[in-house]
Amino acid sequence: PGITLKPGQRFLGEGVPHYFQSAQGVFLLPGASSRPGQPLILNPIGPAVTLANGTEVAGLHIRTSDTASQAEILGRGPALAVLVPGDAIVGKGIEGVSIHRNVISSTGVAVKLEDASGPVRVADNVITHANQAGIAYTAGG
Repeated sequence: PGITLKPGQRFLGEGVPHYFQSAQGVFLLPGASSRPGQPLILNPIGPAVTLANGTEVAGLHIRTSDTASQAEILGRGPALAVLVPGDAIVGKGIEGVSIHRNVISSTGVAVKLEDASGPVRVADNVITHANQAGIAYTAGG
């Protein structure tokens, strides 16, 4: 399984600038690494990220169910792979989420929001290899 966010949590990758609001104003969140690019999340089976109410996912590179590529990234060379469809970012019965500035490669659905309500922002993402759908959204009541 991947990462399950708690309500109100921000899941931010260092590949893009992020800002936060405080009583003193708006500030740029400092990066902890000088390495270029977005952090890579590899998830062999199931959703990479499961959302909760009021969560944010930004600045990440997410690849689901891509065993051959994982072996190559880990330096083990080409590998035989059985691809199991995996959704990248999912949320069910949630409200008030923001998904932006990510690179998503998914063998399932890249962004899957079911019964979602409140402000929902999905913007500036790069989605490739989504075998089922890039974005699947059903509105909640």
